[in-house]
Amino acid sequence: MKNNKRFPLVRLVTALTLMVSLGLGILVMDTAKAQSVNDSASTKPNTPALARYTRDLTKLARQGKLETGKGHEAAVTRVIQVFSRTQQNNPVLLAEDSADSTAVVEGLAQRIATGRVPANLRPTRVYSLNLEALLAGVKTTEELETRLQAVLSEASSDQRNTILFVDTLYQFVGKHAEQTVSALLTAATVGGKVRLIGATSRGAYDEYIAGDAMLASLFQQVNLDDFKSSETSENQDAKKGNDDFKGEKISDDLRELMQSGRRGKDRVSVILQVDNVKSGSLSDWLKRYGVEVNSQLPRFGTLTVEVPVKA
Repeated sequence: MKNNKRFPLVRLVTALTLMVSLGLGILVMDTAKAQSVNDSASTKPNTPALARYTRDLTKLARQGKLETGKGHEAAVTRVIQVFSRTQQNNPVLLAEDSADSTAVVEGLAQRIATGRVPANLRPTRVYSLNLEALLAGVKTTEELETRLQAVLSEASSDQRNTILFVDTLYQFVGKHAEQTVSALLTAATVGGKVRLIGATSRGAYDEYIAGDAMLASLFQQVNLDDFKSSETSENQDAKKGNDDFKGEKISDDLRELMQSGRRGKDRVSVILQVDNVKSGSLSDWLKRYGVEVNSQLPRFGTLTVEVPVKA
């Protein structure tokens, strides 16, 4: 009889134990699932448009992936001074060689990465607008506007801690640019939501931008020819050996493909930037090398083409 009385008690304790174990198991699984979801969410970029259409120069500087930019220290200092102004505090770099402008902006990113800037610039990140990525697959101006709007929206959400570098500035603001695209970039700059560094040639600036009173009130010209130093000759010597190719701003992957010696029927899809897509000499070149044009945006001077590597 005693044993029979114990059985219900044993069953009760066993049942309670199983219930507690099951409950803890469900709790652990839910916690693990929640943690997994959080981890997955944390790996997604908070700024997908910036990640896709720009290069984070400050991050690259901290990783030691940018060149030192010797010979441009004075110009970098001048850019920092412009950002400290209350008016016309968006520098526009004027240079015939776009490589000089890029070197100055990368020099700024390096100074920010090492803290050698005023306190108001130390939390800033410098992003370079990647025109190749921005225009890839674009068929209409509306598609370009959507991408650019996403970039500006993410840049402006960072409480003025973002500097956006826009090369070939005249293609985005001023008389040469699409009106809606120019309006987007101008509005973001006027409101102080985005700080810009523009770059273009002196001729393009005078022809397309200088006559606009609104833009003139936003940008401060920085003529890089005024900051040339003796170290420039060293940079020119380092560039020797590439002068046989008349193009400029070749992407790293394309240059590697060119130098790998691949020839014959190999073709590659590229974006060409030219002064005039209707140029007769350009048409002759396209025909001579059998280049196939997939799409073009004349106002941006860009062509998406299938071109033989040998060309």
